Amino acid sequence: MSFVAKVLVVFNLIVSAFFLYFALHSWAAATKWEKMYQVEKSRNVYSVADVQKTERDLAVKVVKGEEREAAMRKERDEEKRAKEDFRQQVTTEQAKYTTKENENALINAERQEERRENGRLVSDLEKAHKVVMKLEQAYATARNNEQNMKNQLADTESELAQSKTLNGQLNRDLKTAQQEAATNSNTIAELIRRGYDVYQILQLNPDQPLIEAKVLAVKPEVNLVMLSAGSSQGVKPGYHFLVSNGPIYKGTVQVDKVWPDMSSARIILTPKDMNVVVDKNDDARTR
Repeated sequence: MSFVAKVLVVFNLIVSAFFLYFALHSWAAATKWEKMYQVEKSRNVYSVADVQKTERDLAVKVVKGEEREAAMRKERDEEKRAKEDFRQQVTTEQAKYTTKENENALINAERQEERRENGRLVSDLEKAHKVVMKLEQAYATARNNEQNMKNQLADTESELAQSKTLNGQLNRDLKTAQQEAATNSNTIAELIRRGYDVYQILQLNPDQPLIEAKVLAVKPEVNLVMLSAGSSQGVKPGYHFLVSNGPIYKGTVQVDKVWPDMSSARIILTPKDMNVVVDKNDDARTR
């Protein structure tokens, strides 16, 4: 065998060994990658399962969180409604308390007026009792002395006739005075309605300040009204208030009893129109 043939044989062996090594290396790499793929695939399955479980847990937590938030929102809305209802109840109770307080003040004023009237009745009764006692004494004296009784009877009859005459004259004078008073009242009411300062002209309460108030309540059967101004606003007993509703003059009242934030007054002057009366929420001013 020649040298060239030997070289070629050796070269073929070397090339064959190389190709064999390359084939074995390729087969081993493919097998290794296949095993690595299977391992990674198994790992990914567990990872995907963990991710899905985490997503499910997160979704459950989100749903529970939304439910808690909805429950908290509902609870806040209920608390808000409860607060509004409570505030409304407080406002209603305050209004009732104010109305009751005004009613109590008016009732107290009426009771004071009743006490004054009872005092006048007791005074009249005492006077009548004294008269009866005098008559009884006169009757006892008359029984002890019949002659004096006859004389006194004659004198009494004479005095009675004079008294009747005097009483008739007094009744006529009283009727005339009442007519004049009615005429003067109507005249004063008309002057006030036209805007004249009657109290300044007549020098009645010239020093009373300008005070504005509202009529809180009216008791026409006893000619009493309640005003929304009291001693805190400078009101004093005896002050006069002109009551009106816009341009309509409704009358004049005189303060009788004063409290810190309200006062009671008596209606002393009314307009000629009997249909015009003092009502609740009318305006009242000292000038």
